Amino acid sequence: MTALTLVATFEARVDTREELERRLKEMVVCTTGEPGCVRYDLHVDVEEAHRFVFVETWADHAAWEKHMTTDHVARLLADAPRLTTAGVKLEKLLQIG
Repeated sequence: MTALTLVATFEARVDTREELERRLKEMVVCTTGEPGCVRYDLHVDVEEAHRFVFVETWADHAAWEKHMTTDHVARLLADAPRLTTAGVKLEKLLQIG
C-alpha cells in the first residue's frame, strides 16, 4: 500500500473569497474522519490571500478515490466555477525518499 499525497489549489474570485474560505474549512470538518485520510490540512498563501491550498495524504489511491465520490466533494466541485478563477488545480504526489 502506497500513500498518496495531493496538493489542491483554489484561487478565489474577488467577490467569493470569504465564501470559498468558509466552504474549504467545512471540507476539513467533513473529510478528516474519512477512512484512509491521514492528513488534510488547509493553508492560505501568505502573499496571495485569495489562494487556498490543501495538503492531503491518503492511505492509498483507493481511499482518495472514495473521498472524491462523497457528497461534500461533489457540492464543492459543482460550485468551484462560481467560487474560483479556474477551478481546482490538483497535483498527485508519491513520496520517493
